[in-house]
Amino acid sequence: MTIPPENINVDNILHGLKDFGRFQVLQYAVISLMQIPNALNLLAIVFIGYPPQNTCKNLTDLQISEYTQDDENLSLNYGSCSIGVYNNSINSSYYLKTLPCVNGFTYDEPLHTSIVTEWDLVCSKAGLGEMTQSLFIAGQGAGALLFPSLADHFGRKPIHILSLFIMMLSALTSSVAPNYWVYAPTRFFCGVCQQGCLISGVSLSCEMFPANKRTLMSGLVAVNWGLGVTLLGVVAFAMRELSWRALCAVCALTACIGFFEIWFIKESFRWHFAKGKLEEGKKVVQFAANQNKVDFDTIWQKNVENLEELSELEKIDCQDKSDTAEEESIPREVLETKTTLNPGAEECSKKPSKMSSVAVITVLRDSGTRKISFINIFNWLMISFTYFGIYMTSNTLAGNRFLNFFMTATMEILAGVFLLKTLTKFSRRNSIAGFQIIAGLSLIAVAILKGLEQNNNNNIIKILSVCFTLLGMLGASGAFSGVWLYTPELYPTNLRSAGVGLASASSRTAGMLAPLTRLLAARLPWAPGTLFGTGCLFACALLFLLPETRDQQLPQTMEDLKILQNANKKPQVDYVNMKQTAPTS
Repeated sequence: MTIPPENINVDNILHGLKDFGRFQVLQYAVISLMQIPNALNLLAIVFIGYPPQNTCKNLTDLQISEYTQDDENLSLNYGSCSIGVYNNSINSSYYLKTLPCVNGFTYDEPLHTSIVTEWDLVCSKAGLGEMTQSLFIAGQGAGALLFPSLADHFGRKPIHILSLFIMMLSALTSSVAPNYWVYAPTRFFCGVCQQGCLISGVSLSCEMFPANKRTLMSGLVAVNWGLGVTLLGVVAFAMRELSWRALCAVCALTACIGFFEIWFIKESFRWHFAKGKLEEGKKVVQFAANQNKVDFDTIWQKNVENLEELSELEKIDCQDKSDTAEEESIPREVLETKTTLNPGAEECSKKPSKMSSVAVITVLRDSGTRKISFINIFNWLMISFTYFGIYMTSNTLAGNRFLNFFMTATMEILAGVFLLKTLTKFSRRNSIAGFQIIAGLSLIAVAILKGLEQNNNNNIIKILSVCFTLLGMLGASGAFSGVWLYTPELYPTNLRSAGVGLASASSRTAGMLAPLTRLLAARLPWAPGTLFGTGCLFACALLFLLPETRDQQLPQTMEDLKILQNANKKPQVDYVNMKQTAPTS
């Protein structure tokens, strides 16, 4: 007997298996290892694309003789992108002409330090290094469009492992790229597969736990990501004397964990049930029950076999509604089970209709979802822009660049821990807004300190600048993790994917622009902090125009969303009659 997938309450099965049994904990721990290659390959550009100070190489004696024509009054000034020729007379010195860096460049770091030093990505080529990160983010956007449907069709596990291996091959290819034009496309394909690995991996992780644990899982994902980013700082420091190619190869080879996952991780039985593969799902549930030391037969009988009997009875009842004898033959225990396992089931005379996919234009057509979407788009854009921008400009901070990156990444772990605490005690909006306020005020303080630093080379100012940047990352990372949980809760079921997709697309756009802030910081050190800080504070203000979703049932329809929005409006008070009236919609 085939059971409609929507009739199987997977959450009840998960509760029967124990919310945090040995099976779920081990599976989650192994799948969480994907954060290592995902984080390393995403943010390795901070080190692989590091732009050290550069100056023009000195001219040879023959070239000096040619350009100055042996005039002893002429002198050369070697700049970062040009060579100035000056006439030094007795009373004054004045500029004559500018020469290009005909012999290339010298750097204050070895030539093998980064792609910038090896391929001279400075001056007229400045920005090409940052462009590779923009290509990676563009690849993430393509992967976000491609892999969800593939994971739904072929399963989470095969897509997850396939993405890991292709990402490893792409990153290994980039480590041996002979020139920039071979390296850049590999970054794009690496981004595509990184997103495929992340999407399928997160789906696998979350589908092992019941819905009431989604807040906890959101915080744990943030902590795991922070651990992966922190590891990059340690690896880059340990390999600081080696070529960028060695670092790139090591980041690629971390994806070898896919070989272990082939054997260890199981496909999501939630996916098996959704695809009608009852036997395959049954095997996974049985394996989980054995590992968790719970009775499989009790769980299966209560949540699946009784539903088979109910489905058969409903089919008989639909064939002849007037035949009451059939209904009288139903055992009392089964009737009681029906109301327990399938509450709110529709009458069998109503044929279930499939939820049609809704285009993004539909989200923007309705005034309620349009307002939510525009606020979300701006919110995600600013949070993503700030998050990636802080990492890309971390090498402009005073002190050791490896230590600065490590401390910045450590803030992500703290942000995940604090997010868990705040989401369990405060509302979604207040939690996210708190992180955005921390980020906004801290980064505005950084902008002010950077402005002062230009005129006053004071060590205290430099230390304060680093401290406030770390606070800014704490806020940006916490807000980023928070909106991943909050945004899906703002849309009805048939618009949820489109709504999250719009927000995610805006974050990809911001991620593509963020690397350019490193170029901006080189010219105007105070400008990135100003953009990040004011943007976060404005996004925070807009956040309070959205409804609160904590302890609220996820909206299924547009009517549910309107109820949610009205529930968040403050009741109006009639001060004449001192009566409280309901808010007008």
